[in-house]
Amino acid sequence: MGIGGFAITGETTSDQSGYAVSAAGDVNGDGLADLLVGARLSDWGGGVDAGRSYVIFGSTSGAFAQSAVDQMGTSGADTLTSTGGQTLIGGAGNDTLISSGADVLYGGLGNDVFVWSSGMATAMNNGLGAGGNTTQLSRIDGGAGIDTLRLSSGLGFNFTTLNNLNFSQADDPSRFASMEVIDLKTDTAVNALYIRAHHVMETSEMNVFNSSNTTYVSGTALAASIAKVQTMIWGDAGDTLNIGITGWTKLDTVVSYQGHTLNVYNSTSYAAQLLIEQTIVNASHVV
Repeated sequence: MGIGGFAITGETTSDQSGYAVSAAGDVNGDGLADLLVGARLSDWGGGVDAGRSYVIFGSTSGAFAQSAVDQMGTSGADTLTSTGGQTLIGGAGNDTLISSGADVLYGGLGNDVFVWSSGMATAMNNGLGAGGNTTQLSRIDGGAGIDTLRLSSGLGFNFTTLNNLNFSQADDPSRFASMEVIDLKTDTAVNALYIRAHHVMETSEMNVFNSSNTTYVSGTALAASIAKVQTMIWGDAGDTLNIGITGWTKLDTVVSYQGHTLNVYNSTSYAAQLLIEQTIVNASHVV
């Protein structure tokens, strides 16, 4: 390993390890970026020059000790609090990551909670060089599991104001990704949420909620598999939800999840579904 870098040595001589190297995403779900290395002439499995690929997991120790991570969680349930402009990675547990400023927050494995803040809101509404995004570009990625954005201090959340919300572009991923639940309810202040079907498609996951993890209340039960990208919204009578006055069909399905009773809405234009808590009575949606 040299200054600010490291070397990867192939498994055998003449296998041309490193002929192709690319980002592998987060293969093991720990919130750290992994590396894919190809050895195109490796005699893998007895085949001459069959080729082989290796995944090198990201780390915050050893050759990767200089990783730009300010706080790294453990395999347990951690609470990580940013002091502003930090990179926080939850790791494997059901973690709580509390934002402060222009932070980079990764949940990794587990069902994680991300606490919204005014500083993070300002940063996420601006690009690099503005809104506090001076040394890094703020973003939130829930990772694996069922992850929750928890609103605080009555800040609300408006998807249309987020900068660079374009998960569909693989070469320029969204700054807000893999978030399955939006919690307006825990905060005692009044919150407002503005969301449309394409925002669900860009920021959540498919088949998150189904008959395996929800309880049937009335109407038609959720199926064992739902071929739709889903977002669940929790809130109470003081909160405001705006999903648009058209573009949704309310199903007769009512389900319960972790003590929340929810109505189900399907988009008429996208493979998107909202599960909205019934206690949100101040809601601009189809009834």
